[in-house]
Amino acid sequence: MRIFIQSNDYKLWLIVKNGCGVPMKKVGEVNVPKTEEEFTDEDCKKMELNAKAINMIYCGVNADDYRKISRCETAKQMWEKLEVTYEGTTQVRVAKIDHLTHEYELFSMKENEKIEEMFERFSNIINPLNLLGKTYTDRELVRKVLRSLSPKWRSKVDAIEEGRDFQTTTYDALRGRMPRCKNASSGQETAAEENERPWRREGSKYIHIQTGLAFNTGASVERFHNIFLTKEIVSPKIVNKDLFKSATYAPSKSMFLQQGLLRFIHLTYEFFCPNLIRQFYANLRTTKGGSPSLISYVDGKTVFIDGAGLTSLFGLRRGEITENLDETFQDEAIWRQLGLDHRDLKFRNSSNPSVVNLTLIQRVQQYIFSYVLLPRDSNHGVVNKDNIRLFHVLLNDVKFDWVPFFIVALSDGTRFSHLRFAIPIMHILAPCKVDLTRDTQVPVKKTCFITEAKFFRIVYREEGDAAPNLDLIVTEEEEESQNENQAESSQAGCSRATERVTRQRRTRPREEAPEPSWVKKIFDTLTCIRDDVRQLNERMTRLEQSRSYRGPRHSFSGGAHPANSL
Repeated sequence: MRIFIQSNDYKLWLIVKNGCGVPMKKVGEVNVPKTEEEFTDEDCKKMELNAKAINMIYCGVNADDYRKISRCETAKQMWEKLEVTYEGTTQVRVAKIDHLTHEYELFSMKENEKIEEMFERFSNIINPLNLLGKTYTDRELVRKVLRSLSPKWRSKVDAIEEGRDFQTTTYDALRGRMPRCKNASSGQETAAEENERPWRREGSKYIHIQTGLAFNTGASVERFHNIFLTKEIVSPKIVNKDLFKSATYAPSKSMFLQQGLLRFIHLTYEFFCPNLIRQFYANLRTTKGGSPSLISYVDGKTVFIDGAGLTSLFGLRRGEITENLDETFQDEAIWRQLGLDHRDLKFRNSSNPSVVNLTLIQRVQQYIFSYVLLPRDSNHGVVNKDNIRLFHVLLNDVKFDWVPFFIVALSDGTRFSHLRFAIPIMHILAPCKVDLTRDTQVPVKKTCFITEAKFFRIVYREEGDAAPNLDLIVTEEEEESQNENQAESSQAGCSRATERVTRQRRTRPREEAPEPSWVKKIFDTLTCIRDDVRQLNERMTRLEQSRSYRGPRHSFSGGAHPANSL
């Protein structure tokens, strides 16, 4: 901030450094503050500079720091408070200097440490010391680095010390020379490092060996290989256009249409490319604020799209309200608007309410929220904070800005274990002339489409009913995906899923669902616990039977182990 103030007006920095109080006048032998009517032109200039300095400091601090300095009257008082906040008192600064000096004195190169890593670690010591006022000359830094190198660098250290320009060598010059020295003398080590790399050089591009995708830097390949390559892609969901033709779901169509989301939730593609999507996330950079945009680098192509492009591509509506919504948003008010009393909400293994509290239409909207607008890999039946906000936007026709919403959702998705928005990303890559044939093309199955026939209604309440008594919606695609996943995992899980689905299918819809008594509620709870314990025991039994050796898991007696048999 010091450089920022000096670059704008050095006089402002002098005001911050030396201070500028209220102009004084001498009455008798006592100095008293002048009134504004008594200010001279010179006094007005000083007060103007002080006000500019205060305004510049206000613009450069966050909300927490603003609250700390808002009561200060001069720029110097603000600066001193910020110094104490970030650098501490004199005792704290001395303690920091002692600690960093101790690290400086004990600094040495670690075993198998690369030279650039060592210089980076050394810079993390001397740079804070420089900011705290303790500096070293270039000669001291050069000699310290040479003493800290490992024995395998002894020959190069001797060559540098015997050189003619050793006495005038600066720290930066030494840092620039050392990597070249190592590469010239350590050909075997360089070859070993290249064999360990997940990429190879082809001209100016870095090619990932496993996938064959092109990157612009080696660091981006490392990030892709170490973080994103093992992440799964969330199976996309697409709302079939025939879903809203039914009179039951027709009201939802107008809500999504008013928000400009109809094209987005109907968005489809024949396939998606997992590794291209992973590379898109690995290189993703977003810009928020008044001009939101995103940029990435996918297989040698630069992918860029701004807010206008997202609106044209997906039909996302621009609005006045962004992520913070407005002052009218309240959880309890939204639940009342949904026809529910928040005190009667049911919770299933979560601190958030479940879809068992919603009507059929509301469940479909929740389904679209958790599978299409904000896809997640699990807990789709839980109505979390984001879903409540989306209900608020949908029911009250809030003028919401969906472009920043989508960009923030993409940016946040880089932190998750599963990557989402596969279909929208494919639409973003297509106009950028990315070669989609260079990656595996996973077809979009019929189970990815949300149709009216997919929803299986068990017990529900009609619009206007006060007492909810609901069960979860069972969809055919969930049953199919469950069966596929269970078949790949274990026979025990498959039998349990089949038993659960069969039990749900045998349940008959009821026209009336009277409120159960408290005795029945306790009995139902105990029954559920008993069933869970029984199923857990069955699974443990099957697991023990599947083991090749049916003896005890551990032998603490130290006795002989049973011999292996054919």
